[in-house]
Amino acid sequence: MTENTIAELHDACPAKNRHVVFQIRLREAAHGLVDVMAYSGRPGRVIFPSAIALGVPHQEATGIAEKLVREKVRAGWTDPSRQVAEREVHSDMLPSLLTPLHVPEHYDFSGADWLVQRKHDGVNRPIRLTSDGAQFYNRDANPVPVPAHYEADLFELFRRIGPAVLFSEDMGTRLEIFDIIQGLDVTRDSTFRQRNDTLGSVEMACAGLGTLRVCQAIPKADFDAMNGPERLRKIGAEGYVLKRADAPHRPGRSRSTASAWMLKVKFVEDATFRIAGHDDQGRRVVSIETWDGAGWVHAGRVSVPPSARMPQVGSFADVRYLYASPDGVITQPVWKAERPGATAADCDRSKLKVRATR
Repeated sequence: MTENTIAELHDACPAKNRHVVFQIRLREAAHGLVDVMAYSGRPGRVIFPSAIALGVPHQEATGIAEKLVREKVRAGWTDPSRQVAEREVHSDMLPSLLTPLHVPEHYDFSGADWLVQRKHDGVNRPIRLTSDGAQFYNRDANPVPVPAHYEADLFELFRRIGPAVLFSEDMGTRLEIFDIIQGLDVTRDSTFRQRNDTLGSVEMACAGLGTLRVCQAIPKADFDAMNGPERLRKIGAEGYVLKRADAPHRPGRSRSTASAWMLKVKFVEDATFRIAGHDDQGRRVVSIETWDGAGWVHAGRVSVPPSARMPQVGSFADVRYLYASPDGVITQPVWKAERPGATAADCDRSKLKVRATR
C-alpha cells in the first residue's frame, strides 16, 4: 500500500536522554479512501504503527492529519520542516471555532437572538482580498496556497467589493462564504447580524462567479418554524450552526457551551452492517458491508473498542456514522454494539443517509 508522510515530529530532551519520533502518514485504502496512520519510536529503531482514522475520504483525512500536527506542536513537539511556516502567523486571520452542541433540545436559547446557517463539511478557509490578489489561511492563521481554479473569481470579487476579509469553507470545487469581518463598511467589531446582512451584498457581487457561493443565516424562529433540522437531514446535510446575532467576531472557541457565541449541531445516524472481514495486520478493525438487494457491498471499516469483543465474520453490528458517500461508504464510523438476530434486510443500503451533493 502506498503511504505519504504528512509530518515528522520530534520530542527530544537530552537531559533525560529522550528522543522520540512521531510520523503522521496517509495510506491508500480500498475504494479510493485513505487511512490516517501514526508511527512512533526512537530514531533508527522500529517505529510502531497505530491507526488514527480508517477508510475516510482524502480531504477529511488531510484535515485529521493537520489537526493532529497542531495538537502535537502545541504540546511541545517540534516539526523542523514546518518551523518557518509555523512562525508566519497572521493572528488577525484567526477564525471563530464552533462549540459542539449535542442535545439542542435541552439548551436554553432565551435571552439572546440566534441566527442559523447550514453547516458545510469542507475545510475552514479564511480569505484576505487585496489589490495584490487573494490569500488563503488555515485555521491557525498560517498562509496556504490558493488553488488555481479560484483565482479568477476571487480577483473579480475583489474588483466588485474592494478589500475584504471573508471566512469560507473550501468544498473542493467551490467556496461557501459564511462570514465577512472586514470590508463593505463591516469591521471586526460589527455584530454577526450586521455582518450577515452584508453577506447579502457579497452574494449579489458573486453573481456569475461559479466557484463562489454565499451562505446567509436566518433567524432561529424561522428555522424552527420551517422544521429546519428535518429539512437539512433530508438533503443529507452535515448539520447546522447557531450564532448569537449580537456577537462580534471572536477568534477561537468559547470555554463552555453556556458562554458560547457559536454552536454546531451535527447529525449522526445509526445503521446495521454485516461484518465482512478482520484487519490483515491484526488490529481491532473490521470491514463492514450493506445489502443492495442483489449482493453485499463494501461500506467501509470501523474500529472495535477494547471493551467489546471482536465480532465474527458474517455477524451483524450497529454502527453510528455521519453520512454515506454515493457508493455507500460511511464517514466517521463509531462502533456501537453487535446485533444478534439481524438479517440482510436490516442492512439495506437504501436506508443510509447519503452525503449532500457538494
